[in-house]
Amino acid sequence: MERMSAASRLPRLTLPSAALLVLALGAAMLTLFMAPIAYARIVPQRGIGDIDLGMTRAEVVRTKGKPDGERLVRNEIIGPQRMVRYGKTRAFFGGFRRNAAVVTVNTRDPAERTRSGVGVGSTVAEVRRGVRGIACRNEFGFHTCFKGRFRPGERVTVFDIARRGRVSLVLIGFVID
Repeated sequence: MERMSAASRLPRLTLPSAALLVLALGAAMLTLFMAPIAYARIVPQRGIGDIDLGMTRAEVVRTKGKPDGERLVRNEIIGPQRMVRYGKTRAFFGGFRRNAAVVTVNTRDPAERTRSGVGVGSTVAEVRRGVRGIACRNEFGFHTCFKGRFRPGERVTVFDIARRGRVSLVLIGFVID
C-alpha cells in the first residue's frame, strides 16, 4: 500500500483557479486596508464619530448609545454646560438643559480619522495634504492647524499640534466669542 503525503492529497489548482484565489485574497486585503479610510469618522466643519454640531443630547444618545460619562462643566463664556463622553471623544452642549445643542466635539482617539486618514498622531504635513482649506500657525506658544474663521457663530475645525509635531487633539465647534 502506497502512502500519500499530505501535500499530494490536496486538490491541485489550475492556473485560472489559482489566479482567482490570488485575486480574491488581494481584494479581501485591500478591503481590510481601505475600510478605515472609506468610513470618515472626523468630518471637518461638521462632527466627529457620528456626533454632529447642533445635535441635541437625545439625538446623540440615539446615534451613539448611552455615554461612558456625563457631567456638568463650567465654561467661562456660556456658564454651566453639559458634557458627554464616549471613550476619548467628548461632546459639549450650549448649556445644561437636555434640549441644548452640541457646540463643540473633540477627540484624542487615534482611531478617529478623516476620509483622507488625518487624525490624532498625524504630522503637520499630513494634515496640510489631507484637509482642504487648512491653515497652520504658531500663536501664544501653541502650534495649530485649522479650517474656518475665528468669528462668532462660525464653525472651525482645529488640529492641536503637540511639541513632537503630531496632532494631539481634534476639535470641531462653533466660535462663541
